[in-house]
Amino acid sequence: MTDALLPQDCEPELLNFPAYTADQMRRILQSRVEKFEVVKEDGSIAPLFAPSALHLCCNKVSNVSGDIRKALDLCRAALEVVDHSGAARSVGITEMNIAIRANAENTTSATTANIKPLPVHQQLVLIACVRLCNMQGIKSMKVEQVWKAYRKVCGDSGLQASSRTEFHDLCGSLDAAGLVVRARQPGGQHRVTVKATTDTLRAALTSTPVLLRMLEDECLGLMDV
Repeated sequence: MTDALLPQDCEPELLNFPAYTADQMRRILQSRVEKFEVVKEDGSIAPLFAPSALHLCCNKVSNVSGDIRKALDLCRAALEVVDHSGAARSVGITEMNIAIRANAENTTSATTANIKPLPVHQQLVLIACVRLCNMQGIKSMKVEQVWKAYRKVCGDSGLQASSRTEFHDLCGSLDAAGLVVRARQPGGQHRVTVKATTDTLRAALTSTPVLLRMLEDECLGLMDV
């Protein structure tokens, strides 16, 4: 989307922010919470967050995104679980697991709600992306790969594929909606990372059997793209 808004002879500078590792996030979170303590019902003093809870939180987030903001959100949610219980205790693994499950459910619901009203061809691009990820065991792919997979999905569903220019507009719209990330790599090559999962896409397409079949039919191979 940014590229389309700039003059033809200009392009944005790509700044890559590496994902945090679990150890990095753990050190950051520990520095935030180490000065806080909780007085337990027996009068003993305990840290606000049990080390095992921070360990679980950071490992979970590092495996998914490495986004420190997600780790902070999980800690806040886990702390609210303890607060609502009315008990004077540290945030432990139990509370952190509750926060992780609730976050996963909320994320899935929000993504599904975003996919349902999309135009059919944007849904087809998502189907192509998810099938490529699943069948080739990749997390990101070249735009050219997505283009070829999208054309094959359209052909198998009996629909006329959009033009290449329109296809790039479809990818831009999905990027703006937060369902894919389209980034220019060094050398000018664009890659696409899909944020939707098979489960969220399946839930969004339950009322559209033809598209659901395109997602789930293992006979419709994309390995050659």
